[in-house]
Amino acid sequence: MANAAPPSGIRNDVLLPDAVKDYIIEHKLEKVVTTALNRVILQMPEDPYARLAEELSKSSFSVPRFAHLRPDASRARNRLTFHVVVASRGVNIRIHSITMGEAITVEEGTEERWLAFLQDFFQKSFGNLHVDEYISLEEHIGDLTGAPGPLEAPKVGLSLCNQLLLAAAASTNLDVLAFLQHCLIKVGCEQVSPPLRKPEDVSAWRHRWPSFAVPLFHGGHGGHLPKLRCAAALRALPEEAEPSLGMLAQLLEALHTAKVEAVKGLQADKTTASLVVEGVAHVMPTFHQTFQASQEERPAQLERPAP
Repeated sequence: MANAAPPSGIRNDVLLPDAVKDYIIEHKLEKVVTTALNRVILQMPEDPYARLAEELSKSSFSVPRFAHLRPDASRARNRLTFHVVVASRGVNIRIHSITMGEAITVEEGTEERWLAFLQDFFQKSFGNLHVDEYISLEEHIGDLTGAPGPLEAPKVGLSLCNQLLLAAAASTNLDVLAFLQHCLIKVGCEQVSPPLRKPEDVSAWRHRWPSFAVPLFHGGHGGHLPKLRCAAALRALPEEAEPSLGMLAQLLEALHTAKVEAVKGLQADKTTASLVVEGVAHVMPTFHQTFQASQEERPAQLERPAP
């Protein structure tokens, strides 16, 4: 006797064809829809259908596309505030709000013309563009001629792209950093760092931690080597070291201590005391003396100073 198909979670699912029940089970439709509906009921938003579509989009694996801008009737018209609407699997979702009033000076009586102009401009420039094409978004900015009033095209384009970053990230249910990493991977960038969200992720960063450096001795004082900076550098995570909480704070404290010791070293000798100006240590008359002093004053855990 063949095994009975597992229940799908839908009432009276015995009336459904096996293929339909299998599809519901495979995609966890009953659980996803119920969870989304419960969230909407808990929040009781003004537009429950838009919020329901937004919740359902979190379970979608397709990348949303920019659809259009919808004026926000609750804000002053001269602020040029819009809801960014994206399309995901055939459903339009109001995902984020942007304001263009800070980049455009709106004269009284031209508000409606500006709203219509920007909606048309957005549709022509970005309509139906995948949100994860954000890296090339600026290349899609169309012609801004014919505006109802004067504007600075670069300023408007920059403001729009900056604000659309939050909308694009929200539409993919990612934070901004993770979204930008996704966009870079899509265009073939091989230098994208792995996630860093929990202690276990730190080990993957062992060879990625940068070296932080501070200048111990500055050039320029008294005409001695004006462009020289003799610095001490320290890796955030040295080889074979185990990551620990507060390691960056300890690193910065060690570098700060090195600067303080460099000042003290100069002030301890009457012949070099004048090289300390407003708490800043300046280079010695010869490069050899400066380099030697930087080695003496650096903390033991510091790497070799780099001029």
